[in-house]
Amino acid sequence: TKVSIASWGFKEFYKRYYLGVLVLLRSTIKLNKENSIFHLNNMHMADLAIGIKSYYPKTEIFATVHYMDWALELLGEESILVKILKDKNDVRYNRIKTVLDENIRFMNACDKIQAISKHTYKTLTTICNIHPNKIIQKVLTIKDEYPLFTNKNRKNIKEVYGFSSKDILLIWAGRIEKLKGTDLLVKAFRNLMEDFPNLHLVIAGGGDCSAIFK
Repeated sequence: TKVSIASWGFKEFYKRYYLGVLVLLRSTIKLNKENSIFHLNNMHMADLAIGIKSYYPKTEIFATVHYMDWALELLGEESILVKILKDKNDVRYNRIKTVLDENIRFMNACDKIQAISKHTYKTLTTICNIHPNKIIQKVLTIKDEYPLFTNKNRKNIKEVYGFSSKDILLIWAGRIEKLKGTDLLVKAFRNLMEDFPNLHLVIAGGGDCSAIFK
């Protein structure tokens, strides 16, 4: 259901799409008791959330905010967002404001919202005016349980992948795209190569490889 932030028909698209989802839910799920939860994680699900509350009034809607549309376009620069919202003459104002309002409409229709970072929590409370009591701040992390390598183990693993024991490995593990800063990583690595000739960059992940091969 990916729709460009610049698509002015996106609200009608999502409304029709999620009303169709609601019809499917009503035909397959019968809920008449409390303590039932719907977990939504797409910021364009306002009409679905409102419909769920209408047909399943005893349920609660829990939303996890993984991202917001403005962050994708502005690369997460909240200061730029604030500047745009204060200037109606900015060519980006209507586009950004319209989609942001839809994101807020979705969150207002939910009972609880999970912010997965302190940055997201700040945005929700200051930019979106979501009440702090409605937000659950939970930073998602992975416990580091990996065993420590001995020098011998490190040497053996490097040799398996064609590196020498003296090589320094810088490993990037994640999605390859400009939003994640992969292009900046490659530029920085090129500068480091001059001072550290035995430094190697290993990129493990899929995505837009043009961001690193230009």
